[in-house]
Amino acid sequence: HIADDHVFYSPRWKELLGYTDEELPNDRSAWRSRVHPDDYDRIQALMQVHLQGQSETYKAEYRLRHKSGHYVWILSRGRAIFNEAGEPIRFVGSHVDISDRKQAELDLQASQQLLQMVFNHLPQRVFWKDYQGRFLGCNQIFAQDMGVNHPSQVIGKTDYDFDVFSPESLDLFLERDRQIIRGGETITFDECVQSYADGRQRWVSTTKAPFKTPEGELLGIFCCYEDV
Repeated sequence: HIADDHVFYSPRWKELLGYTDEELPNDRSAWRSRVHPDDYDRIQALMQVHLQGQSETYKAEYRLRHKSGHYVWILSRGRAIFNEAGEPIRFVGSHVDISDRKQAELDLQASQQLLQMVFNHLPQRVFWKDYQGRFLGCNQIFAQDMGVNHPSQVIGKTDYDFDVFSPESLDLFLERDRQIIRGGETITFDECVQSYADGRQRWVSTTKAPFKTPEGELLGIFCCYEDV
């Protein structure tokens, strides 16, 4: 009940945090004192939005401290019950342990950051696109070649969105991309002229390859080129 601040925690909820039913009291402090400090304000804001009737359901992911001292990632979902005046009188919800999923997400994020760091330290220009020609990522030196400060400014755009390359080079890029997608094999294009919109030319050696998922699904093109 919201008005009298009465709370009920199921034995299963307490077990999730390493406690028996008798070890944790059924009061709000049992939950509040175990929420990670970095998460509390955010989830309270989400709860207030819901209790004010601005969301159909409440949903949040946050950390609760386990009896052993480590934090458990929780997916919290619930819904308030309102009286005729539109005031919240009860809230019913559930918690699910999502620690394994969150750890997998954190591991993936760390791997992506490591890979980006490796790419950023390569002298070669590196990028990858989807099969429609939109950039999915690149390294720092390629981003600078495209006239922007950070790889994130390239994502979602195509070669044609940047006033960098000549029309002839853009047409050549497109034809080579189509060649890779049709053939499904890696191709190295040795010592080709890359023309820029401002009249400059650069001799480069380019390798393009199909960009696939571990299951073999084609996502697009991976490319690496360097000055020769």
